[in-house]
Amino acid sequence: MAYYWFNLSHISSQLASEELKLVLQQNQIKPSSKIRRSQFLALELNKPLTQAQLDRLGGIIWVGEEISHELDRQAFEPLLIKLISQATTNQQIKNYAIFIYDHHRFQTKASHQVNLKLKEKLPISYLNTRSSRINRKHLNDSLIFFIVKYKKTYYLLRLVWYYPWEEYIDKDKNRPFVQPQAGMLGNKLGRIMVNLSLDKNPQDYESDGFVLDPFAGAGTILIEALSLGLSVAGIEKHPQSFAGLKANLDWFTKRIKSRSAIKLYNQDATRVHRFVDGRQIISVVTEPYLGPSFRLKTNRFGRQYYVTASQPQTPVRQEMIDKVLANLKDLYGKWLKNQAKILKPGTKLVLILPLFHFHTRFYSLNLIDKKGFFDYTLVQGPYLVKSQRDLVVRRQVYVLRRK
Repeated sequence: MAYYWFNLSHISSQLASEELKLVLQQNQIKPSSKIRRSQFLALELNKPLTQAQLDRLGGIIWVGEEISHELDRQAFEPLLIKLISQATTNQQIKNYAIFIYDHHRFQTKASHQVNLKLKEKLPISYLNTRSSRINRKHLNDSLIFFIVKYKKTYYLLRLVWYYPWEEYIDKDKNRPFVQPQAGMLGNKLGRIMVNLSLDKNPQDYESDGFVLDPFAGAGTILIEALSLGLSVAGIEKHPQSFAGLKANLDWFTKRIKSRSAIKLYNQDATRVHRFVDGRQIISVVTEPYLGPSFRLKTNRFGRQYYVTASQPQTPVRQEMIDKVLANLKDLYGKWLKNQAKILKPGTKLVLILPLFHFHTRFYSLNLIDKKGFFDYTLVQGPYLVKSQRDLVVRRQVYVLRRK
């Protein structure tokens, strides 16, 4: 039994924690105790996660194996010198680095000082992360440690896994079609949502089953499902977006040499029951249309007010907010009701619903409660996704099941 510390994504520590819990369950890995502090989750595991199991996760930044804990940070110095010196017998190890966290906050200055101090006593180089970011290659040629303070105790961890950030940046930035005006869903959040929708490991599903995204947009969720080796189906109503969706999926499947099946429909998601065979749906994962894009403006008297992108000169008033909420409730209602007609009982649906924030007031759709909605039962959520404070439309993630 060993303690493993998981650095949870800033997107939502709750979502990241739930995703990790699900992957552990699906691989019969049982945590016997835990420490939870803000962005960290420490679990004692009966067996470690494999590289492939960790690579599946979208909500974890890095994983460290606990080596020791002390009341004084300075007490780690002899142990660190010993561990790093022993590692130099392996000719592949060329660098070392030590990172210090005071609870969840990274201490840049303290980390740099400790690395420089140890550098004088060690035969290998200090990996200067001020000039280069940690990547997965460093796991092969570097020995990397974290010192995390929790309450009054310091914990020494050895890095065993780091998330492939280059791959996520590639998927975010290099796809041929983007929709910046639509507030694109991030790939890491898309990966978390796909994982939350699965009841078993991706490789355990039949090849003819598929993950459905009824509001596919630029294809972020479908790309993440394909990354896990799953077949996908996407619906996109607007012709320009549909063409962009096809371009993105063509680009990505060639990049990873995917052989997973892809079905795309240039249709209206509210009529999903008329053209999709629900018997093959593994799960439904989607971010539907979240309403118009709002902007905060300031007039010449210093007063702030909101406008929409389509009407930049007209201040948003209460009646417009009510109309937006009513239209979205109607859209989501038609889609959910008709989709329920084709889903098998027990099928999971992971979706994002908007939470609107105007000045000091919040507006939600009140669409789903613990009694369910139409033929769905709420099983998890809502989980609020971290966003900028001045953002009007916030994302909330819900996990439902077809009754």
